[in-house]
Amino acid sequence: MHNLIYRPTPLTLVRQVYLYDAQKYSHGAEFSSTLVDRVREYNRRTLDSLAAKSYFYYHLFHEQLDPKPPSKQSPVIATRSKLLAALRSAVLRKDNDTQSAVIVLLLRNYISTADINQADLLVNQTTFPPNAPNNQVCRYLYYLGRIRAIQLSYTAAQEHLTSATRKSPTNNVAAGFYQSAMKLLIIVELLMGDIPDRAIFRQPSLERALYPYFRLVQAVRVGDLQGFVRVVEENATQFRRDGTY
Repeated sequence: MHNLIYRPTPLTLVRQVYLYDAQKYSHGAEFSSTLVDRVREYNRRTLDSLAAKSYFYYHLFHEQLDPKPPSKQSPVIATRSKLLAALRSAVLRKDNDTQSAVIVLLLRNYISTADINQADLLVNQTTFPPNAPNNQVCRYLYYLGRIRAIQLSYTAAQEHLTSATRKSPTNNVAAGFYQSAMKLLIIVELLMGDIPDRAIFRQPSLERALYPYFRLVQAVRVGDLQGFVRVVEENATQFRRDGTY
């Protein structure tokens, strides 16, 4: 009976979603840890998509446990061994959904704790599946852009982030991701000495979210250093939350 509870089925995914929505993060992390161990025991292509979602929630639960990233004591660090083992298994089994999901989760993990060298090493030592789902492609490009921006490779960062925004849906479901990618792209373009197109800020899905960035661009356009500093100071909390400060 105990094994049946953790047998990977759509019902186990429903349970993960329920526990997350109910904010039962400790319970969800424990359940998901056992579940992903069971997932690796099943070598069935039909479970590929389900396994990818199981790992996603496994990581999501651990992100909510204290101390949270970027603390080096964060529980997300302990998830890396399972994720790396999952990646090895997925590569051998040619499970594309799981491969792409786990690579993206590992990049998210490393970046969250500022382990940029490890993130870069992962990118160099793995091949992202060319036929991965579009949502994972967008996330992968976004994290590549963030890595390159931190490494001061602004041209590469701009290319990755531009691709991520072009591939990303702009509907309400993906609005949060699209906004995050655009915020980072705007900062990268400013660092390159470029002025982002004013039309970006007129998009209905971006207008309100990007208003502090619009003010930054205005200050840069007219060379108003004091105005730039004032905008940064007034919106420091949001810029830190966005990871662009």
